[in-house]
Amino acid sequence: MLKKIYLICIMFLATANIYGTSGTSRLGGDGNTFEKSVVFKAMNAELKRTTGKLKMKDNPAPYYVAYLVHDQNWLTIKTDFGGLISTTHDKARNLIITMRVGNYKLDNTNFISERGMGMFSGMSGYSTGPMDDNYDALQNSLWLGTDEQYKEALDILAQKKSAMKNQVITDIPDDFSKVTPTVYEGQETKLSVNEEEWVKYLKELSEVFKKFPKIQTSRINFSTGQENQYFIDSEGSKNTNGNLITSLEIIAKTQAKNGDPVKDLIGFYGRTPENLPDFKTITASVEEMAKNLSLETDIQKEIKYSGPVLFTDQAVGEFFFYLLGKGVSTSRTPIYENQMFAQFLPEENGFLTDKINQTILPASFSVYDDPTITEKNSIPLIGSFPIDDEGVKSQRVEIVKDGVLKNLLISRTPTKEGTKSNGHGRAITGDKTKASCANLFVESTDKQEKIKEKLINLCKEKKLDYGIVISRFTSSMTMEKEEMMLSFLSSFQEQGSKSLLPEPLYAYKLYTDGHTEPLRNIRLKEITPKVLKNIIGASSEENVCNLIIRDKFMRELPVSVITPSIIVDEIDITNQETRPVTLPVLPHPYFSGKK
Repeated sequence: MLKKIYLICIMFLATANIYGTSGTSRLGGDGNTFEKSVVFKAMNAELKRTTGKLKMKDNPAPYYVAYLVHDQNWLTIKTDFGGLISTTHDKARNLIITMRVGNYKLDNTNFISERGMGMFSGMSGYSTGPMDDNYDALQNSLWLGTDEQYKEALDILAQKKSAMKNQVITDIPDDFSKVTPTVYEGQETKLSVNEEEWVKYLKELSEVFKKFPKIQTSRINFSTGQENQYFIDSEGSKNTNGNLITSLEIIAKTQAKNGDPVKDLIGFYGRTPENLPDFKTITASVEEMAKNLSLETDIQKEIKYSGPVLFTDQAVGEFFFYLLGKGVSTSRTPIYENQMFAQFLPEENGFLTDKINQTILPASFSVYDDPTITEKNSIPLIGSFPIDDEGVKSQRVEIVKDGVLKNLLISRTPTKEGTKSNGHGRAITGDKTKASCANLFVESTDKQEKIKEKLINLCKEKKLDYGIVISRFTSSMTMEKEEMMLSFLSSFQEQGSKSLLPEPLYAYKLYTDGHTEPLRNIRLKEITPKVLKNIIGASSEENVCNLIIRDKFMRELPVSVITPSIIVDEIDITNQETRPVTLPVLPHPYFSGKK
């Protein structure tokens, strides 16, 4: 059993007539990109050959084919303790080929097999293509990838049909939904950044930690890049769109006196480097983080708390992403060749889809998701996109009205709860396209101007000395390969866990007299969607949370959540199980001998 789990981990870590335009929706542009682009010419030509000629003897031809090309150009700069660690320029052209054999009702997807990578059937084929716009080389890469995906699709479909003969399967949704073809011509993007200036700035920023002797390791990670997307499929959809994203993450780690790990991360995210806060603001935030982290080394670990909790800043965005955004993202339960894999590869989304027309939030709350909104309060939203990864125009979806769940987020993979895509199909490299939120707007008509005072008053009423404030969760934390492996393996031991929220990364006690005390290594017990009904307060101010959500395999999803801070009436909090490590034998060289 452990061997199979290990293999799963390794695999995850390795990571119609197209000219028929009847009924096609055209959005923007004049078609010049499609006519002039060498990439589109190669995609178009190979797709025409595939849909017209690709068929093995006695086997069906593909009924749906899509080509998605991602051109990426990234600059990454890392600094530490005043020194430059690395500058990296990464350029890549990724070819993603979706191949469906069979028909809309039953095809080679939504199936998990035991054999090889077929265990994750339904994933698209990922490969790299030539970086230069060489027509012949591009078409060659598409041809080879298409051939490989077609043969694999035939094999998977045969496995799936065989597995279905040995199982009792009733009321199964179709494997793929039909949509109106969409043609969208967006703006391509170009990376523009003053590398020399940013190296100087980041070196200065990393020197902040020279003021804090208790911090053992720190790292400044800056990344900015472009991604131009080209999409075409056999139904007549095609689009081009450009995207920019920039992140600045500051990571610091140390240890408590007993050897327990203590860590923190603060992140700033936007479309371009200019979207980030100014140097003074970022520096002040880093100093505050380092100060709090230093204080945490002296904190007594033991805590047992049951009472109101205030979620604010980044944490309230993560709160609604994990408990609401993931819950309303429709999820398809696949057919398993071996039912054993159902317990090892559980679907983490869609746990609210059976609550349609039921109350899931207080009546004062309404929620919608709108990928078409590009900014809020002059802050660019990194979750926005005009067209999703399946070529469907993104749409605003009213999710909750007056506390009642009304609609779900749907991709082109039908489920019992939803069969028609509303433009929320999103893909992460190495995983299949799934329904997911993009820009999640949480609104409340019952707002308090002084939300922390409300928390204090609640504690006084409950005769508690303090309440808890949580501002960051570990979902944004980066991990090394060894940590990823441990996280993956530990997830199998946590199948019975009822907490849908990650562990808090930064939290503190807010005493009734107003003073605060940092907390470390705590966890929230038994957090289920029911906690949404226990929200008893919302702030008048909004948090515009741009988040890079990372799963246990470090796959990243940019999401924006716009929400007030909220108080949940009662949450049980206890300590995490930690693995203390022996403290360094020698003191930090920079601070040795310094007063």
